[in-house]
Amino acid sequence: MYLKQTSVGPLFDEDTEAASEFVKSLKEKGQLPGWPKNEEGTIHLEAQPDSQTYDFRKNGDSVTSHYRVMRESKDRPWKLQKAWRTDQNGHPIEEDPVP
Repeated sequence: MYLKQTSVGPLFDEDTEAASEFVKSLKEKGQLPGWPKNEEGTIHLEAQPDSQTYDFRKNGDSVTSHYRVMRESKDRPWKLQKAWRTDQNGHPIEEDPVP
């Protein structure tokens, strides 16, 4: 018996997909602090139960923008809880206000 990799990256479940769609909708509306809706970049996801942290790095930039979305329970909506930026070494630069 052997294992064959069929996909790259984290496995998406229903909750992760819902959180991802929430963050995507905020970006499309221009509501992610420090991240204009027309800005492109790389996205990384750190998933935990009822909490998701998305890390965005703009193309050609050494600064990473982080967005943590949470919900109180599975039947509650996702909310943007925290937004902050770090330098290339992961050191905090600034915390952005969350609407």
